[in-house]
Amino acid sequence: MVQIKQSRRGVAFMAATLGVVCLLSGCAHRSASTQLAPATFTALQEGPGEDYVIGPLDTLLIFVWRNPDLSVRTQVRPGGRITTPLITDLPAVGKTPTMLAQDMKLALFECIRDPLVSVTVEGFAGTFGQQVRIVGSATRPAAIPYRPKPCSIAFNMPI
Repeated sequence: MVQIKQSRRGVAFMAATLGVVCLLSGCAHRSASTQLAPATFTALQEGPGEDYVIGPLDTLLIFVWRNPDLSVRTQVRPGGRITTPLITDLPAVGKTPTMLAQDMKLALFECIRDPLVSVTVEGFAGTFGQQVRIVGSATRPAAIPYRPKPCSIAFNMPI
């Protein structure tokens, strides 16, 4: 009877050992089909550049030369539009500051002779893809701007 119990323990021990060996050998084997493709990296500028795209909740400084009454600081509404003196509901999201300045120049051309408009991004909130959103039953729902920074960490550890 004692010998049967020891025999069962021995078999259980051998089965467990064999299972662990099989699991570990699976980790050591690498085939070409299971390797991941290298990560792609796109270098980002540190600050907004010429190709910066205006997003919802960005703060813009709009300057109209020789017309201080038309120069304003405004925030892009969540719907993506802005309102300034003489211009209502102008779409701003998805445009660069230069494109928005050209659109404003065309809209003001009816009221002002040869308007010169410049748009400066003062506060970054980014497009929806550049934000981390905290929603639901959070204490303080928010949209936090996120700009990925280049990462130079390399994981090259053999297992």
